Amino acid sequence: MAFNEKFQAGDTYGDPEEPDYSFDDPAQIAHDLMKELASVRSQVTLSEVIDILQSLTQKPLDDKKG
Repeated sequence: MAFNEKFQAGDTYGDPEEPDYSFDDPAQIAHDLMKELASVRSQVTLSEVIDILQSLTQKPLDDKKG
């Protein structure tokens, strides 16, 4: 699309890109969190972060069942 063309309904803005990060691996996410965030490093261990992330990916509990 040329610079001065207008966007039409349904057109994408910008170039379609493939995501360069996968959220499927809790261990990789935990490692990146520990590497980037000093506040996380000072509060929890890597294994604790992995456990938390894995618990978030589990099927939610149905609290309506008695």
